[in-house]
Amino acid sequence: MTEVMRDLARARAMLDVKRHDEAASLLAQVVAADPADSREWCLLASAHLGHGPYPAAAAAARRAVTLAPRGAWHRQLSCART
Repeated sequence: MTEVMRDLARARAMLDVKRHDEAASLLAQVVAADPADSREWCLLASAHLGHGPYPAAAAAARRAVTLAPRGAWHRQLSCART
């Protein structure tokens, strides 16, 4: 298991227990290291949606949509904009 995979598993576990701030911090590091993975950006958007800031959630969701326009990230983008 790579370090990124471990970090993603930790971030998902944090999101499961509503530790959105910590997940967002970890995911910010993950996307900085691998900015081309839409799933990572989507998780970052989820973390920001859990606690704010909502403009950051929208930015992360937009990035996910840009990277994978046919992905399911559009829903998160619309949630971040409401």
